[in-house]
Amino acid sequence: MTPAQYKDIVARAPPDDDMDGGDSGHSHDHGGGMPQKMGQGHADAGAHDHAYAETAPAAGILMNMDGLKPHAVPQAEAVSDQLHHALQQGDRNAVLALLAPDVTITEGNVVQTRDAYAAVHLGEDIAFLKHARITTVSQGSEQQGDTAIVGSESEIQTIIKGKPISLRSREVLNLKKTGNAWKIVAIHWQSTPLTEKAS
Repeated sequence: MTPAQYKDIVARAPPDDDMDGGDSGHSHDHGGGMPQKMGQGHADAGAHDHAYAETAPAAGILMNMDGLKPHAVPQAEAVSDQLHHALQQGDRNAVLALLAPDVTITEGNVVQTRDAYAAVHLGEDIAFLKHARITTVSQGSEQQGDTAIVGSESEIQTIIKGKPISLRSREVLNLKKTGNAWKIVAIHWQSTPLTEKAS
């Protein structure tokens, strides 16, 4: 699916009934009180609020990875890997260099601009990932002209407030090729807590 197709589907989706629309801030968690993101999250395990001047509720999030094949678009997958590495290494400049100026970052029914994400959320994601162990479960991609989609699923283990936390995270990146470079034009993150495995 191209970014244009995604935007068309989102534009036609009905509004979220649980969004009050009267607050420019947001609150979200990753199930069980964790931040919601693929391999990226926040330093605090509790739900949190922050106000962004440039945020809007998302009408719907598409996390469909059907049709994505491993190594189908290696250069786009490399950008995904670079994003994950830069976040975990705390390299703000490298993260921002991968994002198109008009990128949208969608997490927990909130859409952020590049500037809004850079102002607060990026720092929280870096802090969350600093000591996390991330294992990629799957990654695939698909190209359509000068656009590509990269989807990945990962498991994240970390310690929050002295407690071990395990998450299953999904990420879908939409990328656009300009010259020889792929830039991220949309990020969709979603995470759920993993239940303890029976021994």
